[in-house]
Amino acid sequence: RYEGLKNIHSVVGCAIVRTLRVLPALGRQWWADTLSRSDSASTLSFLAAKITPLLVKEEVAEIRSAVSAGAFSEDEMQVFASTVSRTVTTLYKKDGCKLEMVISIPEAYPFKSITVECTKQLGVQEKRWRRWVIQIVSLLSTQDGSILDAVNLTKQNLDKEFEGTEPCPICYCVIHVQDHTMPRLECKTCHYKYHSKCVSTWFQKSKKNECPMCKQPWSDDK
Repeated sequence: RYEGLKNIHSVVGCAIVRTLRVLPALGRQWWADTLSRSDSASTLSFLAAKITPLLVKEEVAEIRSAVSAGAFSEDEMQVFASTVSRTVTTLYKKDGCKLEMVISIPEAYPFKSITVECTKQLGVQEKRWRRWVIQIVSLLSTQDGSILDAVNLTKQNLDKEFEGTEPCPICYCVIHVQDHTMPRLECKTCHYKYHSKCVSTWFQKSKKNECPMCKQPWSDDK
């Protein structure tokens, strides 16, 4: 199955592919934090030549399989994936609005981050589609899982926004990427709602017990 891995033991090759397939963010962190500059460059070259083509093939196959199985309603979401261009194109349609985004996979994926571009939009305010681009880039850059996982979660977030649910002002998502909760913690002053994990992390990093938006003291009173 992994014919391209001719220069290393097949078991080691399979282990690398499987690990980076499931834990791309963890692999990227290891590469960025652990290796010397020379080792980093040689690792990127090896990845681009031997590993990334296999990862792209599997990512594209998974997406095409999901599309064939009817995972997306063509009336709301169309997804196209290509191994040649290393791209995944999503076309989201809702309430007369259209949004097309192109996910580009770099040669040295997953150590080099995926990029996302909004190529077409109709009836969507710029600040909204820019936020959605940031959302999917964040999902693919900081969370483990497949590109299909990110596409599915992005669609769920877009559906919730079109239903009228406001995203968390910290992570820009309606559905939290880790525990899939909704933003329910509300500031009693400005009434913005946050995910519990997001606001807890905000308090820890800022060392302040205040609302990220209005800067007023946070109260847990009901």
